[in-house]
Amino acid sequence: MPIQFFGKVDKRKQDGKIASEYPAWYMRSQIEELEESINRKERELQRGTIPPSEVMYAKAELEKEQKRLGEIRESEPKLTDAERDSISKVYKELGKEIQDTLFTKTDMMKGLADAHEEARLMVGDVISVKDKAFAEMCEACGIPLEREGKARRAISRNEASRVYKIIGRYLGENTNIERLRRDKITARGA
Repeated sequence: MPIQFFGKVDKRKQDGKIASEYPAWYMRSQIEELEESINRKERELQRGTIPPSEVMYAKAELEKEQKRLGEIRESEPKLTDAERDSISKVYKELGKEIQDTLFTKTDMMKGLADAHEEARLMVGDVISVKDKAFAEMCEACGIPLEREGKARRAISRNEASRVYKIIGRYLGENTNIERLRRDKITARGA
Protein backbone atom coordinates (compact mmCIF):
# COMPACT_ATOMS: atom_id res chain seq x y z
CA MET A 1 0.00 0.00 0.00
CA PRO A 2 1.41 3.43 -0.93
CA ILE A 3 2.38 5.93 1.78
CA GLN A 4 -0.46 8.28 2.75
CA PHE A 5 0.29 11.49 4.62
CA PHE A 6 -3.35 12.59 4.58
CA GLY A 7 -5.84 10.58 6.62
CA LYS A 8 -9.60 10.43 6.81
CA VAL A 9 -9.59 13.49 9.08
CA ASP A 10 -8.02 15.55 6.27
CA LYS A 11 -10.64 14.74 3.64
CA ARG A 12 -14.00 16.34 2.92
CA LYS A 13 -16.96 14.14 3.73
CA GLN A 14 -18.88 14.97 0.57
CA ASP A 15 -16.26 13.98 -2.02
CA GLY A 16 -13.30 12.47 -0.15
CA LYS A 17 -10.84 15.04 -1.54
CA ILE A 18 -8.07 16.52 0.58
CA ALA A 19 -9.35 19.67 2.28
CA SER A 20 -6.08 21.52 2.99
CA GLU A 21 -2.49 21.75 1.78
CA TYR A 22 -1.04 20.19 4.92
CA PRO A 23 -2.25 17.19 6.96
CA ALA A 24 -3.80 17.79 10.38
CA TRP A 25 -0.92 16.06 12.20
CA TYR A 26 1.48 18.59 10.62
CA MET A 27 -0.13 21.47 12.55
CA ARG A 28 1.63 21.14 15.89
CA SER A 29 0.43 24.42 17.40
CA GLN A 30 -3.23 23.58 16.70
CA ILE A 31 -2.74 20.12 18.20
CA GLU A 32 -1.21 21.69 21.31
CA GLU A 33 -4.15 24.10 21.58
CA LEU A 34 -6.57 21.18 21.27
CA GLU A 35 -4.70 19.23 23.95
CA GLU A 36 -4.76 22.26 26.26
CA SER A 37 -8.47 22.74 25.68
CA ILE A 38 -9.11 19.08 26.54
CA ASN A 39 -6.96 19.32 29.67
CA ARG A 40 -8.69 22.54 30.77
CA LYS A 41 -12.16 21.06 30.32
CA GLU A 42 -11.16 17.89 32.20
CA ARG A 43 -9.80 19.99 35.10
CA GLU A 44 -12.89 22.20 35.20
CA LEU A 45 -15.19 19.16 35.20
CA GLN A 46 -13.12 17.45 37.89
CA ARG A 47 -13.06 20.55 40.11
CA GLY A 48 -16.74 21.29 39.56
CA THR A 49 -16.10 24.86 38.38
CA ILE A 50 -18.54 24.55 35.48
CA PRO A 51 -22.10 25.62 36.30
CA PRO A 52 -24.42 22.58 36.59
CA SER A 53 -26.52 23.80 33.66
CA GLU A 54 -23.41 23.77 31.43
CA VAL A 55 -21.89 20.42 32.49
CA MET A 56 -23.72 18.44 29.81
CA TYR A 57 -22.50 20.80 27.08
CA ALA A 58 -18.94 20.79 28.44
CA LYS A 59 -18.88 16.98 28.47
CA ALA A 60 -20.19 16.85 24.90
CA GLU A 61 -17.57 19.38 23.77
CA LEU A 62 -14.84 17.46 25.60
CA GLU A 63 -15.89 14.21 23.93
CA LYS A 64 -15.91 15.91 20.53
CA GLU A 65 -12.41 17.37 21.07
CA GLN A 66 -11.04 14.03 22.33
CA LYS A 67 -12.45 12.28 19.26
CA ARG A 68 -10.89 14.91 16.96
CA LEU A 69 -7.49 14.59 18.66
CA GLY A 70 -7.68 10.79 18.35
CA GLU A 71 -8.50 11.06 14.64
CA ILE A 72 -5.56 13.43 14.08
CA ARG A 73 -3.14 11.15 15.89
CA GLU A 74 -4.49 8.13 14.00
CA SER A 75 -4.00 9.94 10.66
CA GLU A 76 -0.22 10.29 11.10
CA PRO A 77 1.35 7.55 8.99
CA LYS A 78 3.14 4.63 10.61
CA LEU A 79 6.05 3.86 8.31
CA THR A 80 8.48 0.96 8.24
CA ASP A 81 12.21 1.59 8.49
CA ALA A 82 12.57 0.99 4.75
CA GLU A 83 9.83 3.55 4.00
CA ARG A 84 11.46 6.06 6.37
CA ASP A 85 14.79 5.55 4.59
CA SER A 86 13.10 6.07 1.23
CA ILE A 87 11.40 9.32 2.23
CA SER A 88 14.57 10.52 3.96
CA LYS A 89 16.43 10.12 0.69
CA VAL A 90 13.70 12.04 -1.17
CA TYR A 91 13.83 14.76 1.53
CA LYS A 92 17.60 15.25 1.08
CA GLU A 93 17.46 15.24 -2.73
CA LEU A 94 14.48 17.57 -2.77
CA GLY A 95 16.31 20.01 -0.48
CA LYS A 96 19.11 20.23 -3.05
CA GLU A 97 16.62 20.70 -5.91
CA ILE A 98 14.81 23.50 -4.07
CA GLN A 99 18.13 25.11 -3.12
CA ASP A 100 19.09 25.30 -6.81
CA THR A 101 15.97 27.38 -7.53
CA LEU A 102 16.58 29.95 -4.78
CA PHE A 103 18.44 33.20 -5.35
CA THR A 104 21.31 33.67 -2.92
CA LYS A 105 20.92 35.72 0.26
CA THR A 106 23.37 38.25 -1.16
CA ASP A 107 21.36 38.61 -4.39
CA MET A 108 18.20 39.11 -2.36
CA MET A 109 19.76 41.71 -0.03
CA LYS A 110 21.36 43.66 -2.89
CA GLY A 111 18.15 43.63 -4.91
CA LEU A 112 19.74 41.61 -7.71
CA ALA A 113 17.07 38.90 -7.76
CA ASP A 114 14.70 39.22 -10.73
CA ALA A 115 11.10 39.32 -9.48
CA HIS A 116 9.76 37.79 -12.71
CA GLU A 117 12.24 34.92 -12.51
CA GLU A 118 11.38 34.40 -8.84
CA ALA A 119 7.66 34.20 -9.71
CA ARG A 120 8.38 31.73 -12.53
CA LEU A 121 10.41 29.53 -10.18
CA MET A 122 7.67 29.63 -7.56
CA VAL A 123 4.78 28.54 -9.77
CA GLY A 124 6.31 27.13 -12.96
CA ASP A 125 7.12 23.45 -13.34
CA VAL A 126 10.87 23.77 -12.66
CA ILE A 127 11.74 20.78 -10.45
CA SER A 128 11.92 17.49 -12.30
CA VAL A 129 10.14 14.43 -10.96
CA LYS A 130 13.10 12.16 -11.62
CA ASP A 131 12.17 8.86 -10.02
CA LYS A 132 9.32 6.73 -8.76
CA ALA A 133 10.02 7.45 -5.06
CA PHE A 134 9.73 11.21 -5.64
CA ALA A 135 6.56 10.75 -7.71
CA GLU A 136 5.04 8.66 -4.90
CA MET A 137 5.89 11.38 -2.35
CA CYS A 138 4.22 14.00 -4.56
CA GLU A 139 1.06 11.92 -4.73
CA ALA A 140 1.19 11.18 -0.97
CA CYS A 141 1.45 14.93 -0.28
CA GLY A 142 -1.52 15.81 -2.49
CA ILE A 143 0.49 17.13 -5.46
CA PRO A 144 -1.18 15.84 -8.63
CA LEU A 145 1.19 14.59 -11.30
CA GLU A 146 -1.47 14.84 -13.95
CA ARG A 147 -2.89 18.06 -15.33
CA GLU A 148 -5.61 18.24 -17.95
CA GLY A 149 -5.18 14.55 -18.70
CA LYS A 150 -1.43 14.85 -19.26
CA ALA A 151 1.32 13.47 -17.03
CA ARG A 152 3.59 16.09 -15.47
CA ARG A 153 7.33 15.53 -15.42
CA ALA A 154 8.06 18.51 -13.18
CA ILE A 155 6.48 20.46 -10.31
CA SER A 156 6.77 24.03 -9.11
CA ARG A 157 9.04 25.14 -6.29
CA ASN A 158 5.99 25.91 -4.16
CA GLU A 159 4.72 22.35 -4.66
CA ALA A 160 8.18 20.92 -4.00
CA SER A 161 8.38 23.01 -0.84
CA ARG A 162 5.10 21.55 0.37
CA VAL A 163 6.40 17.99 -0.20
CA TYR A 164 9.67 18.93 1.53
CA LYS A 165 7.86 20.37 4.55
CA ILE A 166 5.46 17.44 5.00
CA ILE A 167 8.21 14.84 4.70
CA GLY A 168 10.53 16.90 6.91
CA ARG A 169 7.91 17.32 9.63
CA TYR A 170 7.26 13.57 9.63
CA LEU A 171 11.01 12.87 9.91
CA GLY A 172 11.45 15.51 12.62
CA GLU A 173 13.71 17.63 10.41
CA ASN A 174 13.88 21.40 9.98
CA THR A 175 11.26 22.44 7.41
CA ASN A 176 12.18 26.11 6.92
CA ILE A 177 12.90 26.56 3.21
CA GLU A 178 14.92 29.74 3.86
CA ARG A 179 17.65 27.70 5.54
CA LEU A 180 18.33 26.17 2.11
CA ARG A 181 19.17 29.56 0.61
CA ARG A 182 22.89 29.87 -0.15
CA ASP A 183 24.92 32.83 1.01
CA LYS A 184 27.54 33.33 -1.71
CA ILE A 185 27.12 35.39 -4.85
CA THR A 186 28.65 32.68 -7.04
CA ALA A 187 26.53 29.85 -5.59
CA ARG A 188 23.68 30.17 -8.12
CA GLY A 189 25.89 29.99 -11.18
CA ALA A 190 28.28 27.37 -9.80
